[in-house]
Amino acid sequence: MKTKIKSFFRQVFTGAKKARLIVSILLSVISLSVFACSLSAWNPDGVTAELKAAYAAGEKTVDLLAIQKTMHVACFENGKWSFWNRTFSAGFTNQQIDKLSLEGKIYPARKSDLSFGDTTGYTEKSNLFGRFIGVAPDTAEEEFCLTPVAQSSRLPIAKEEVAITDYHADLFMRYGYSDVQGDNKKQEISSPDELLGKRIAGMTIVGVYATQPSYGELKKKGDAFLESYLKGESMINTGFISQEYFEDFYLNRIVYRLSGSIAKDKKRIRDISFVEYRDFTGAHDKFSYSRNYYTVEVKSSYSEFAAPAWMFFHKTFLTVTLTASVALSALSTVLLAGVLSASNETRKREEGKKRLIRLCFAESATVAGFEFLLSSAFGGLICLILNRYYHIFWFGLNAISVLCLALFCFGLAAVAAIPTVKRIKKTEQREELARS
Repeated sequence: MKTKIKSFFRQVFTGAKKARLIVSILLSVISLSVFACSLSAWNPDGVTAELKAAYAAGEKTVDLLAIQKTMHVACFENGKWSFWNRTFSAGFTNQQIDKLSLEGKIYPARKSDLSFGDTTGYTEKSNLFGRFIGVAPDTAEEEFCLTPVAQSSRLPIAKEEVAITDYHADLFMRYGYSDVQGDNKKQEISSPDELLGKRIAGMTIVGVYATQPSYGELKKKGDAFLESYLKGESMINTGFISQEYFEDFYLNRIVYRLSGSIAKDKKRIRDISFVEYRDFTGAHDKFSYSRNYYTVEVKSSYSEFAAPAWMFFHKTFLTVTLTASVALSALSTVLLAGVLSASNETRKREEGKKRLIRLCFAESATVAGFEFLLSSAFGGLICLILNRYYHIFWFGLNAISVLCLALFCFGLAAVAAIPTVKRIKKTEQREELARS
C-alpha cells in the first residue's frame, strides 16, 4: 500500500502530465472554492441576509432596530490621545419615523420580559411573548395574516387590552392559567374561547389568533427548530396591544411591512441612516469630537438560526481557511508549472519563440478558465448548503467575490507560466549564440 502511495505522488510531481494536471485542477478547485466562501464571509451583508430569509419564508414583516455607533477622538494639550468606539441601542427620530411612514406601513414594537411563569404562578420561565406590536383602532387582521380561533376575537383598541396567538392558547390549555395579579388561583383551560376576558400582566385578552406560518406547521419541524424560531421575531409568540401603550416609551424597535422588493426595502432602510458630527473641544483640548452613525439593524424570525454559524465569520477561522487556501493554491501552481513545462518540451522548436510563449499562456489561461468555472460552481453550492442548513442567507458569491476569484485564478495561471516562458527565452538566446 505504501509503495502504491509513493508511486502515485512520484507520478504526480514528476510523472505523467495528465496526472499532474488533474491533481493541480482538483487542488485549485478545492482551495478556490474555500477562498470564495471565505470572501463572502469577511464582510457579510446582514440587512440583505435577513430580508432574503424573510422573503424566502413568505413573511410579511421584519423588525427594524435603531442602532447608534459612536466614534470619539480627542487630543489633549499634553499630547495624550483618547479614542473609543461604542454601539448603543438608540431611539428612532421623528424624521426617521415620518420617512418610513410615508414610504410604507410601520408599527411600534418592543421586546417583552414577560415569562410564562409570570402568567401561571409556576416555575416555568420560558418566554411567553417575544415582543409586543402596537396596533391602531383601524388596523385590519389581514395586515398580519391573522385568523381568529376564538369567537368574537378582535384586535385591541384600549390601552389595557391584548390579543394573543394560538401558541399562547396552547400553553395555557396544557399548563393552566392563573391571574398572578389577582387571586392567583389555577384554572383549567379547555379551548381558546375560555381565554377571552382573562387578564395577563394587567391586560385583558380580547382576541386569540392563528398566524402565518401556523403554529401547527412549525411544530412539525421539530422541537429544536421551534425553539430557535421562537427566539426570533416570530408572529406566533407576539402579543398585540394598542399603540397608546407606546406613548410612555421611546421607540427603538419598529415592525416594518415588507414592500415586495428587497432592493426597495434596502433603499428605504439606507435612506433613514445618517451621520451626526459633534464637536466637544474644550479649553484643555487640541480637539475633541464624536461621529455618531445612526443605522438600522434588521431582524427576522430566522435571526436566531444564525447564531451557530458565527464560527464561519470569526477572524481566526477565516484567517486559517484563507491561509490553507493560499497554500493549496501555491502547490497547485507548482504542479501546473510542471505541466506547462512538459507540454513545451513536446513542441517543435521550429514553431518559434513567440508562438511557443503564446501557446504556453493560452494553455495556462484555458486551465484557469476551467478552474474558475468549477470553483464558482462549487463555491456557490457550498454557500447554498450553508444557507439552507442554518436557515439564513449570510453566504453568497457577490460581484466582488467573483471578481477576486477570477483575478486569483488567472493570476496563478500566469505565475505558473512564468518559469516556462523564461526557459523558452533562454533556450532561444542560447540557440542564437550557437548560430552566431
